[in-house]
Amino acid sequence: MMLINTKVSRNTKTLVSKVGDFVRNYPSIANHILEATHEVSKTALDYIELLNDSTARDDQKAIAFEKLGDLAEINHGLLSVLGVSHPSLENIISILKNYGLKGKLTGAGGGGYAICLIPSHFTDIKVDEVLLDIRNHGYDAKITVLGDEGVRVDA
Repeated sequence: MMLINTKVSRNTKTLVSKVGDFVRNYPSIANHILEATHEVSKTALDYIELLNDSTARDDQKAIAFEKLGDLAEINHGLLSVLGVSHPSLENIISILKNYGLKGKLTGAGGGGYAICLIPSHFTDIKVDEVLLDIRNHGYDAKITVLGDEGVRVDA
């Protein structure tokens, strides 16, 4: 997984207020967005569990990984509509798309971090190319591994 720091500080209180305003101004739309966000999370958990299943076939795991990327992209779009993205996050998502990657904002949004799952078929050279491009745009990026001690799905 790639972690990308926008280097943009955010004010969580302001972002929560912004979402609250959206909910008050567009309650029906907001409820649908929040329901969709919940469904995305539940579906993502199903795919994460499949990836963690030692009896699952490699082709099933590859599809699950691809679907997680799709869900990250969907989640980011929903959060953007709620107003918690930031131009730096949108720029990062655009850079990732240039390489066929998908990412999303993390935490409260409004700056902070974005995450991106790196497919196993990406070579180290390709990963380094993406990292360089992101860094050339003024962001910090690093690679970390999912599933290391401390990061796991408990059944």
